[in-house]
Amino acid sequence: MSVLGQKRKCMDQEEENCDDDQRVSIKVGTANKETYFKINKKCRLFKLLQTFCNHQNVDYRDMQFLFNGKRISPKHTPHSLKMKDDDQIDAMMHTDGGGSGCDRGGNNAF
Repeated sequence: MSVLGQKRKCMDQEEENCDDDQRVSIKVGTANKETYFKINKKCRLFKLLQTFCNHQNVDYRDMQFLFNGKRISPKHTPHSLKMKDDDQIDAMMHTDGGGSGCDRGGNNAF
């Protein structure tokens, strides 16, 4: 478990100081690891998610993030998603494709 985002300034708006009542503690997790962030409720989640990816040594474009089973847009904010302290964002590698492994003629490709 690691904690990031301890700065007293919002991750997205450097000039805006954030009081604790305007901040939310969010957990971003994969199958093996969770990382905790504190972020202003009105800051876009993009910087938080990008920081998580940098911390995990993965490209942001290779990941997808879900909150309550719905995909998160980089423009979402904790406020727009109605997030509360200790809510979790699920992080997973993005996958494309997924054919059946069979050709059109019904012959198994295995």
